[in-house]
Amino acid sequence: MPNKIKKKVQSFGLAPYIVMNGEYFVLLNKSSKSSFYNFFKGKIEPGENKYCTAIREFYEETGVEVNIKDLEEYFFQSNPRKDVGIFLVNWGKYHDCNFNFSKQEIWSASWVNVKEKAELSRNQQKIWDEVINYFCKKQ
Repeated sequence: MPNKIKKKVQSFGLAPYIVMNGEYFVLLNKSSKSSFYNFFKGKIEPGENKYCTAIREFYEETGVEVNIKDLEEYFFQSNPRKDVGIFLVNWGKYHDCNFNFSKQEIWSASWVNVKEKAELSRNQQKIWDEVINYFCKKQ
């Protein structure tokens, strides 16, 4: 019997950011009271590309549809079981949008200052570190 090669899971999403008083904040979420922070993301579906997945997952989790033209920098982390890719989105254009967080997936969401140490899972920590470095260079 031949061994089945299991394809690695790919997950893509968005990291909205805002600038307040010259400091950068990124919207992160938690899936439960005790969980690490997460980016808004989810698994790619057949026929999708990373852009469509990121936009669809963000919409499913927040109720806000983002235009593909507004996707900015892209950060990627390869992990043994799942690869994760995150796009930045300047939230200035969307600030009037109301979030309708999915109760099944999102326990809470917070704007996190990139100067703070946010605890993310190992599968996303490298991306968070790259986001921090990206914004530190902009300040």
